[in-house]
Amino acid sequence: MIFSFNKFRHLVAVILMGLTVMGMPVPTRAQVFKGKQGHAEVYSKSTLENFTGKSDYLVGQVNLADSSVDFYLDLSTLSTGVELRDEHMQEEFLETNKYPFAQFSGKLISPFDPTLSDTQQVKVKGEFKLHGVTRTIIVRGKMAEKNNHLYVSANWKLQLPDYKIKVPQVLFMKVSKTQKLSIRAMLDEKDKQS
Repeated sequence: MIFSFNKFRHLVAVILMGLTVMGMPVPTRAQVFKGKQGHAEVYSKSTLENFTGKSDYLVGQVNLADSSVDFYLDLSTLSTGVELRDEHMQEEFLETNKYPFAQFSGKLISPFDPTLSDTQQVKVKGEFKLHGVTRTIIVRGKMAEKNNHLYVSANWKLQLPDYKIKVPQVLFMKVSKTQKLSIRAMLDEKDKQS
């Protein structure tokens, strides 16, 4: 008796439906991805020199089942490569002693197909909290699921006055009100039970 591939697929589908009806767990693709070592950058223009604050301690989670997206960054981990500038940035402008984290919590508002290995354009809408101020923003980015990892990247701009951060100005140097933010992370798949 020759057993065709189509008959085999049909048999597998019937077995999986039967297991579902009987209440037995059916193996599925991962839905939750987490990571603790994503990369974040804040690019600042100023009248004298441009600089970038960087951190490799971006923490994130994406749940494909409910489309939720959550990221946060301990702002004390941002480094521009100049210790004195980092101290001024953290103490005088970001006030990390009072507002230690930047946080984003939102939902995917564009389709994402985890069965495709191609990088896909995505849009996320949510609450971005910085310096004690929460604003609703829409962020455009990219995601791809490959080899049990979810790769995420995004870029957006923010205005310092929107978050009640005074614009740094020392002598002849004035920092732009507009800051460019970018993130990228590789998130690992997690079991639903963990």
